[in-house]
Amino acid sequence: MPSYETVTIARNEAANIAPTLASISGQSLRPSNRIVVDDGSDDGTGDTASRLGCTVVRLPPHPQSYLGRPELASVLNAGLRKVSGSADYVVNVDADNPLPPTYVSRLLGLMERERDVVAASGNAGRRAFRPRNAPELRVRREVRRVARPEWDEVPYDLRL
Repeated sequence: MPSYETVTIARNEAANIAPTLASISGQSLRPSNRIVVDDGSDDGTGDTASRLGCTVVRLPPHPQSYLGRPELASVLNAGLRKVSGSADYVVNVDADNPLPPTYVSRLLGLMERERDVVAASGNAGRRAFRPRNAPELRVRREVRRVARPEWDEVPYDLRL
């Protein structure tokens, strides 16, 4: 099976992040590393992630959330820079989104079977995971034009 690392961006998610990180550790295919980018939290988010054994990238505090803003790409990039060169995949997991136990193995299994897929997504929430129905898979050939096999920084102006 392929190896992977997770990157989770978190800002003031101390109340939500522990169940998510536990769900990552409980995957049927376990990650080689869990990276949490603490985006200037003031509620102990980074401390919680550190106590749970994650690699924590601590960014300086700033007054506004970057959610929905181009600066969010720089937060993701801070986490991607910590990914080892030996990981086959990087899985981005929202801080408040615990995953079902087979989520990653199913997602990466799809990517391994369909080698032209370079990016995939699915809803891990209330609906069952159905990778073939994920809208992102329908645009995979467009994604291939902007993504390269090695991990690069995500540009601010990436639009699919």
